[in-house]
Amino acid sequence: MQMKTVEESVVTALDGGANLEIFPYLPYILQDLWEIGTDPETVISIIGRHFQSPEQVTMLDLGCGK
Repeated sequence: MQMKTVEESVVTALDGGANLEIFPYLPYILQDLWEIGTDPETVISIIGRHFQSPEQVTMLDLGCGK
């Protein structure tokens, strides 16, 4: 199995399918979207509901947002 290129991976991750033609336009398409990904307040709320000591929870957020 051949590995995807970075361009293919990015387009696929953004639900662009195999349409690599959109890759050069992604900076323009995404320029006004400052919050991409999960809302931090939602995550904090979920952690607070499911952990007895939420202040002791450590979370690592990789590759989310711009």
